[in-house]
Amino acid sequence: MDTIEKTSERIGREYRERRKAVGLTQVELAARSGITEFTICNLERGQASPTLGTLKALHDALTDAEPKRAA
Repeated sequence: MDTIEKTSERIGREYRERRKAVGLTQVELAARSGITEFTICNLERGQASPTLGTLKALHDALTDAEPKRAA
């Protein structure tokens, strides 16, 4: 397995864990991010290499889904 495949798997695993931690399904994340459920599924399985735009959209959607902490 080459470095790109390992990196894709690691990124996918981290996004899946984050999505589950904030309590979203792939369908909900797709709706919030504008990224298709198919793409999210492939990313989480390490079957696709995300673009920077995809990473940003997922990051923004997951950050917006985080519970707000009291100051």
